[in-house]
Amino acid sequence: MNINKIKEDLKSEYKYRIELHAHSKPVSPCSEIPPEQLIKVYKDLGFDAIALTNHLIIYNENQKKDEYLKSYIYDYEKSLELGEKAGIKVLFGTEIRFTENNNDYLIYGIDKVMLGEIYDLLPYGIENFRKNYPLDKSVFIQAHPFRNGIELVNPALLD
Repeated sequence: MNINKIKEDLKSEYKYRIELHAHSKPVSPCSEIPPEQLIKVYKDLGFDAIALTNHLIIYNENQKKDEYLKSYIYDYEKSLELGEKAGIKVLFGTEIRFTENNNDYLIYGIDKVMLGEIYDLLPYGIENFRKNYPLDKSVFIQAHPFRNGIELVNPALLD
């Protein structure tokens, strides 16, 4: 098996390189790089696009929603601006966590207004969210479902 041949075959078959689950600092504490480095890393690796899916989580009751969302949107807009200059498309997504457990969910196809609306629904759980919040032009999936401590969710609640 020639790994270089396999890589070349994949590159010719799949013409676009897209990262679908990227985070930036400081919005997502699991990330160690700000938007400037994020775009540079993916540009240097030859990516065509990234989906910036920073964490949208209520970390504590003292968290100020407006400040948090402002920082969240800043990271996206900065990544978008840098991506345009570098020739990388930046897609707006999110990784949310309801307060009921440690499950994370990815949503692709959101906008800034939706971000605030979704934030307000995090305390009420996934079933309430899916029942009462339409995601007609979005995709909703469970992130890392087989990670330790994660509960598998009813597939009917996912896209």
